[in-house]
Amino acid sequence: MFNKLKELAYTLKVLLYDNNFKDVDGKYFAHPQTENSAGIDDIVESGAARGEIIGNVDEAKQHVRGFLNETIRIILGGYSANLHFFRLAASVTGAFDSVNEPFDKKKHAIKVNFYILDALRKIIEEEAKVVVQGIADVQGLIEHILDIASKLTDDILTPGHEAHLFGSKLKVVGTTPDIGVFFINVLGDRFKAVEISINTAGMISLRIPDNLAPGLYTIEIVTRYSSSGSILKNARVISSSIQLRVKD
Repeated sequence: MFNKLKELAYTLKVLLYDNNFKDVDGKYFAHPQTENSAGIDDIVESGAARGEIIGNVDEAKQHVRGFLNETIRIILGGYSANLHFFRLAASVTGAFDSVNEPFDKKKHAIKVNFYILDALRKIIEEEAKVVVQGIADVQGLIEHILDIASKLTDDILTPGHEAHLFGSKLKVVGTTPDIGVFFINVLGDRFKAVEISINTAGMISLRIPDNLAPGLYTIEIVTRYSSSGSILKNARVISSSIQLRVKD
């Protein structure tokens, strides 16, 4: 649970992971530690405990939800929302073949873009700190997932099209049926990727299975790869920390 009394003081804790990218200098890359996920209630309660938010806490939570709902309504109405620290604006991805072609959710997508403004940039440059906690003792890390068809990262999956998985210790090694890259829906059904074109420790490029129904999916890599060069006796599992969506 998010600790509402903890003074965060703009301090970002990171762990170091093996850098397997040949075109990036350095032995390790940093990835923030996700201590937990803070929702609206947690943030409001934390602000109230520190005196940043005053008045009735329950009313403040209701006001924040109302503000966010109105912000989304305005953004999707064609306005950009300047929220002091950052600006949000909608855009449409995908190409149109003619002026008469209608918007098609299977071909196009609405994307909300995030832009840092000067107030947040000043905090990052002058006050924010990064503390290295050491080298991560983990099985591996899926850091980002790029859907090539939509050009969106950590968001959409397009069945039958290519995706790139970036991270550390990802390489698929092993020949048994349990080895591979799997797409898992909320019911626990597993769909294995059968076409992998690039298979390295830092990146896997694959074809997303054609038979993924609309819904939310996590990605799981099962491998016997070891950075030492030897093949592990027992397979290890690397799971994505986010859910990705297959659209209707």
